[in-house]
Order: sequence, then structure tokens, then C-alpha cells
Amino acid sequence: MKKILFFIMAIILMFTSFGNIGYAASAKPPNIKKIKPLGEYTVTATSLYIRKGPSAKYKSLGYVKKNKKVKVYEIKKSWAYITYGSTKGYVSSKYLKKVTAKKKPTIVKKNTTSKVKKAIGERIVNATTLYVCKGPGTKYKSVGYLKKNKKVKIYEIKGNWVYIIDGKLKGYVSKTYLKTVKKPTPVKKTAPKPKPKPVAKPKPKPAPKPTPATSKPKPTTPTVNGHGKSYGQRIVNVSELNVRKTRSTKGKPVGVLKKGTKVTMYDVKSGWAYVTSGKIAGYVSTQYLQSTTPANRKIIVIDAGHGGKDPGASGNKLVEKEVTLNVAQRVEKLLKSAGIEVVMTRTGDTYPTLEDRIDTGVKANADTFVSIHCNFFSKASANGTETYYHNGGPADRANHSKQLATFINERLVQAIDTTNRGVKKEEYRVINSNPLAAVLVELGFLSNKQDASKLASNKYRDIAAKAIYQGILDYYKYIGK
Repeated sequence: MKKILFFIMAIILMFTSFGNIGYAASAKPPNIKKIKPLGEYTVTATSLYIRKGPSAKYKSLGYVKKNKKVKVYEIKKSWAYITYGSTKGYVSSKYLKKVTAKKKPTIVKKNTTSKVKKAIGERIVNATTLYVCKGPGTKYKSVGYLKKNKKVKIYEIKGNWVYIIDGKLKGYVSKTYLKTVKKPTPVKKTAPKPKPKPVAKPKPKPAPKPTPATSKPKPTTPTVNGHGKSYGQRIVNVSELNVRKTRSTKGKPVGVLKKGTKVTMYDVKSGWAYVTSGKIAGYVSTQYLQSTTPANRKIIVIDAGHGGKDPGASGNKLVEKEVTLNVAQRVEKLLKSAGIEVVMTRTGDTYPTLEDRIDTGVKANADTFVSIHCNFFSKASANGTETYYHNGGPADRANHSKQLATFINERLVQAIDTTNRGVKKEEYRVINSNPLAAVLVELGFLSNKQDASKLASNKYRDIAAKAIYQGILDYYKYIGK
């Protein structure tokens, strides 16, 4: 009996060996030097073993952890030949998922690198400072600015935006602040007019003596060297802040202020303020000045995006500037009912510039800034809510902006039940040059029927406003205010 058992086992071992030989013979790995990979794949198993041949019977050469990426060169039946670092071998293809380039349905980047042909005309800048944006909209990053009366060549007109080139400076500017160059009319030569005969000058009458004032003149707002009223004190929040003679980074330095220095602020315009501290007086960038709002006082700026000649996005019978103002006014009402001071950048269909919006908060000595917008994308399937903040500047401000964005975004997504597109860093000018804790909220997509349906409803506008309000309260609680 024992002999029979040994005989059977010997036969089984022999066939098993032949099986492995068969696999080995058929498992000729591809020459990866001569072929291109099929692409990158992500591992979906917790641990995916790499084997010497296309079978679980082959020796393990190592393993790849979940979510790691591998290069695939060949797939036969249910086995794939891959490379992972210096390791090459076979893995089960059912635990691989091909990596495809994801198209992020965020704000449309409309031809930001326009192919320039011939200039189609010339215009003159009629704003004191006209900022040039990377794309055709106020949401895009500023790449420079043009001074008043500057002549520029225009190459393309997109709605209310014009693509211009001025030396090395290229980008989009608002058409509102450009005027056409008038051709000089030819002057007709006329015969010289005869010189008029001199007329006898009348003798001047003596001026009446001034009567003494019966009442004291009304006191005027104090000014410094003609720089208008004082907006109170601010604190320098950067290690060294250059004070300049003019409102520009090219202005001659007239002094340096150290971090923590208190300054008195005057004449706020286009992100610059005239300040005084002791014997030092001049212009500084407002983004390096911290508000001195008392701990028991909250002052918040609510910015309704777009307005006036800038309608913003439109879709599904909705216009962004109208939706943002309506929601902003609802947020204002809720905040005021809670005893919080609110400053609105606009209360009607007007268009304050981005600098005006930032300056509004600086002048008010506010500590928080919330800009409300609606999103748009060419694909109608794009949907959801997202909130942006700027990560630059002093660490405290960056951290506070991120926390404010997080609290508002969480409240909005839960309240109006939209897709959570997350909290993101971005260079939008209204937040990146802002000295306050500042965020930009995208309520939803006007290009998406479901999102637009909610944003058209008074019920959902109330819900969205309440969510923003609660997010702001969460933030104030977080900073202990």
C-alpha cells in the first residue's frame, strides 16, 4: 500500500514540475527597451505581488502598495508585465486601474495665451491705474498695470475685455477704461484777424472791507500734507516695510518700518496708503498693514462679485452679478442681526474695481473679507461649491484665510447639498492683495441645471446666505473673537 502511495505522489510532482516548465517557456517578458509602455496604472489592491512569471505559482519578487503607480508594457489574459522602480515582473491585471488625465471642470481659462496676429487698433487708458489680468475677467491674476493716458495697441476684443500688448506686458484689460484715439482734424488756414484797437481800462474800485465773522468756522477733518482724513492706526505685520515717496514699488524709499510699528493711515487708494510714524511719512502697500480692530469688535466686508458693466457669468436665465448681490444682502442682514458690523463693497448695480473693493475693507479697519461669486464651465455637467483663499503674505493671515474658507465651504456644502469641490489656493487679486483674512466663495455653476435651479430659488438663496453667515461665526469662534 505504501509503495502505491509513493508512486502516486511521484507522478503528481512530475506533472507539477512540467506545468511550471510550461509556464516558464511561455513567460517571455517583453523587451521594454524596444517598446513603449501602454501607460501608467494605479494599484487597487492593498498589496499587489510582482511575480517572475504570469501565474500565482511563480516566485514573488516584491509587492506594490495600494494607490502606487506602475508602468505597464504588456497585458496578456489576466496578467500584466510592469516596472516599479527597479523591479520588473508580472502582476494580476484585475488589480490595476489605468491613470487618465482628469480635466478639472473649474473656471474656464479663456484664451489666456492668445495667439497675437496684427493689432486691430489703438486705445488710451483713462483710469488712474488700469490693471492687466492674465485672462478676460476680474478673477484672473494681475500681471501688471498701465498708467493714465498710456497708449496701447489692442489685438482682440472679448465682450467687455480687450487683449493688449505694451512692451513686455501682455494681457487683458477692461474695455470700460479705454478710450479711442481721436485723429487730429486738419486746421484750415484763415486770414489773420485785424488787431483790435486798445480800449481804455476802467479804474479799479477798492475792495470792500471784510465783515467780522459772527460764528466760529466748523472744524474740518484733520489732514496731513493734503493727504485727506485719517483712517486710524494700523500695525506693520512684515519684518521690514519700505516707505516710499510715491504710490509705487518704483517710488524712492524714504524710510523703513519694523514689524509691530504702529502707523497712522491716510489717503488709501489702489492698494497703497499714506502713513506717518514719528518723522517717517510716505506710501506703503496696504497688504502689509494689520487692522487694529478691538478683540470685542467684529467688522466684516461682504463683496458681491462683479456688477455694473461687468455682468460676470450667465447661464440658465441667471446673471452672476444679480445672484451675488442678492445673496450678499441676505448675508449682510443676518450678520447685522448678530451685532456684527458689515461693510458692503456695493449695494446696487455698480462696478467697484478690485482695488476699490480691497480699499473698502482697509478704510473700514475690517478684519474679514468674503467675496461671493458663481461659477461657470463649458461642460454643463460641472457642478458644486468651492471656496478659494490666498496662501501668501504673513503666516497668520494665510492661516486665518484658510480656516475661514474651510468653515464657510463646509457649511455651504452641507446646507445646499451640492458637490464639495473643496477649499483651494488661488491668486485671485481680490484676495491675494488683501491684508484681511479673505476668501472667494463660488456658490455653484450657472452652467449646470441643478445648481442653477437652486441659485434661482429664494429658499436656497436664504439657505446659502445662512451657511455663509454660520461659517463666519465658526471662524470668529475659532480665532477666539
